[in-house]
Amino acid sequence: MKSIIKNISLPVLMLAALPLFTACSDDKEFGETLFPTEQTDYESAKVYIQENVAAQQNSASNIIITPLGYTLPTDHFEFYVNLSKIADEDITVTVQPDAAIAELNKGDYKVMSADAFQMERNTVVIKKGERKSEEPVLVSLKDNDAAKAFQDGDKCKMSFTIKEVSGKAKASSNLNKISWYFIYKANNIKDVGSIEGKTEKYVGDDDFSIYNYRTGRPCTSKLTNGYYYEYDITRGGTEGWRIQFKEAQPVSAIAVYPGYYRSFIYGVSDYLVYTSDDEENWREVGTVHSPYNINEVDQTKPVIAEFYAPITAKFIKIKPLETYYGFDKYSNCMVSEIELFK
Repeated sequence: MKSIIKNISLPVLMLAALPLFTACSDDKEFGETLFPTEQTDYESAKVYIQENVAAQQNSASNIIITPLGYTLPTDHFEFYVNLSKIADEDITVTVQPDAAIAELNKGDYKVMSADAFQMERNTVVIKKGERKSEEPVLVSLKDNDAAKAFQDGDKCKMSFTIKEVSGKAKASSNLNKISWYFIYKANNIKDVGSIEGKTEKYVGDDDFSIYNYRTGRPCTSKLTNGYYYEYDITRGGTEGWRIQFKEAQPVSAIAVYPGYYRSFIYGVSDYLVYTSDDEENWREVGTVHSPYNINEVDQTKPVIAEFYAPITAKFIKIKPLETYYGFDKYSNCMVSEIELFK
């Protein structure tokens, strides 16, 4: 008996396993090969745009509003379109602004009109054998009413989507947009400031005091004594210097002189100006950029914030943004004198 069971056990086991193999084979689609092979058709080839929302928001373009009008960015917004696999033919892709897409998940951003944008290059080609367009899509901002329809503090956006794809490829359904972000900022500071003809200045200690946020100490006498080779220093990651009047005063211009330590490379070249009435709520007035390079600057060439209209405040903050050497949160930022003009 034992020998009979032993002889039939193998065939029986194979028959018993047959339904298991059959069940497994039912999981495969009809016509699908057992082992994966490279696709040769374009049914799954998708054209897409790679978007990094956080990075694009952090690099938003500024639109500056001054009493003279709007200053629009002159650079281009550019991006490439991609293919999910290597192209076996040239694929032409057309991109257009899409306000409806921009409205989706817009958060606290306002959507701009498509009329504000010029598509400098909206048709690009993914060449055979490639997975990325040969050239980027190029978009610029028009100098028109649509681009100037927003006010100080507004955050805006416009999205761009794939509209047409040639050949067998198709536009991706979920990677089909990229957005250009903007921040509208008021700037009451002239592009090129001057103190020529301004003779009335406030007097340090008598009229105002200066405080260094990094050291936590006053530095009024050091920065108002007329000696341009003595400096006060802060770091790039700090708030800089706070000026305090005894009561709110009008200021028509500020002159910040570079600090000197063997050279002027650590002198503050660019800075932000803020005002406040209570030292808690600060208003950004604008940004100042030095008209000089490191080979031109000396102790007689301050970086001047001249205001279109005088600012009136009890507190003024000067926050360094750049030195003649470079800038990061560890950078030495030096000034030798700060002058305030009535």
